[in-house]
Amino acid sequence: MKAIKNFTVLYVLFACVVTLDCYGAEFVYDAKAKRDPLIPLVGERRETIAIEDILSIEDVSLEGIAVGPKGSRVAILNGSMLKEGDRAGGMEIRKISEQTVIVFKDGREYELSLKALEDER
Repeated sequence: MKAIKNFTVLYVLFACVVTLDCYGAEFVYDAKAKRDPLIPLVGERRETIAIEDILSIEDVSLEGIAVGPKGSRVAILNGSMLKEGDRAGGMEIRKISEQTVIVFKDGREYELSLKALEDER
């Protein structure tokens, strides 16, 4: 009896998915008057270039800095998580601080900063 019930549930779910797909239904997120978690908190919205395809420092986007429980930091650059000493996209991560990342690219050091959120209060 339990197997029939499980099969019925699976069949109904499958039928719903097929029906939605057949009608071309598109999912629309309803934030219910709250912040949409899929929209970045900082920075401007722009096309992100893969870390391997970076040609110049202008292509690098510092999207965030994460701090681990023991204080280790990771920089999120163009969707990739990198720690101090990592090399990617023709650059080396030299230092990660609370708000900035120092990268070495094309023989020069650059400081990337997180953009401050505007105070909306």
